[in-house]
Amino acid sequence: MATEKMVKKRADKIEQILSVATEVFSEKGFHGALTDEIAERAGVPKLSLYYYIGDKEQLYKAVWKRLEDQFVPLIEINEEISAEENLDQLLRGVAKVAEIVPAHSMALRELFAGGENYPENIVKDIELYLERFTRICEGLKREGQSGKPEFDVPPAVIAWMVYSFMVYWVITVPPMLKHEGEQIDVFRGIGTGTNENVVAMVKKLVFRMLDCKHPE
Repeated sequence: MATEKMVKKRADKIEQILSVATEVFSEKGFHGALTDEIAERAGVPKLSLYYYIGDKEQLYKAVWKRLEDQFVPLIEINEEISAEENLDQLLRGVAKVAEIVPAHSMALRELFAGGENYPENIVKDIELYLERFTRICEGLKREGQSGKPEFDVPPAVIAWMVYSFMVYWVITVPPMLKHEGEQIDVFRGIGTGTNENVVAMVKKLVFRMLDCKHPE
């Protein structure tokens, strides 16, 4: 029993540190973040960071791993269902990934800083997402019996457009709705976040770019 309590206490402490570290890295990037600040905001001695996780680089990697564990399950596909059903599933998964704002903030800060500390495993996860999206697009073409697309866009490009749009929608629309304007009202009617309206419109765009018939 004592061992179980100790294990849980350690897990809770690590989660507490990683949660705060995620906030700091997303706000300031790898180079701007200080372990002193992370320790202070987490309410632990600085030595605890090294004891539970390691130095700043190891802490950064652990934060990325924690984020990766959240979004990798969201981009899975199922070989037992149709391409369209997989598209629905994947789009909703990407929508949930888009809501993990700290990951995008960290990624952009790292890329703008030159990408020296951009995790290789995240690049591999992106490659996995693009590959799965491509397979779904190929399945949609077969199921939809489409002809030659009017716009010959590689599925990987469509996948990147979908991901980028959803992330940008989550980040930019809420502050835009504080203002008035005819086009802003269009956004207001759709709603914030990656809601079902957004997912449905993105799905229609995917079908349009593939020149597939969209089911009514």
